[in-house]
Amino acid sequence: MKPQLLSVHGPAIALLLVMLFLPACAEEDAAVRVGPTLTLIAESGSMPPSQTHSLALLDEDHACVLLSYEKQVICGDRSWSDVTVIGKEGLGPGELDSPARVVRGPGHTVGVTDYRTQRFTVFSKDGELLHTVSTPPLFFPLGAFGADTLIGTHIPFTRGDTVGSAPLQWISIPRNEVIRKEKWSHASEASRAVLTGFSAGTG
Repeated sequence: MKPQLLSVHGPAIALLLVMLFLPACAEEDAAVRVGPTLTLIAESGSMPPSQTHSLALLDEDHACVLLSYEKQVICGDRSWSDVTVIGKEGLGPGELDSPARVVRGPGHTVGVTDYRTQRFTVFSKDGELLHTVSTPPLFFPLGAFGADTLIGTHIPFTRGDTVGSAPLQWISIPRNEVIRKEKWSHASEASRAVLTGFSAGTG
């Protein structure tokens, strides 16, 4: 299946793709054509790839882009000659309703956080549905996920809470359950390194 002229909007995501997969271009806003059918709307910005919500770099040659309006993820190589469209709009297994973040995993896997369905779905880069994990409301991963464990936090709703007071949560992907919680204010050095590495671009 080939995408039919899709667009990605945001201050950083499209420019990052241009920087990573095509020769450098001007910093001003521009429309950049990638391959025969995929158009990315580039806007100026300077956010590290690891901090974007809409781009997952699987390796030096492959990336996946979240198209939140189309409820899909598109994965491809540098040339975009081999493009895979992952997911479709819906509430069923492997479907996306309110996709918010995309992150990489081991072995060329990609995970998508869906806020409305409150789940984290893992796909192969070829589009195969591998796992579905339940998450708390407004959960977001802190960097890449492992073969068995997803680490993240969520935006708190309790009055007086702050993002820093929200618990870090370890979710077992095979078991589909939270196996550990830890307040960020009481987090161990190893736990803090998760977010530090994510912020530095190494998570």
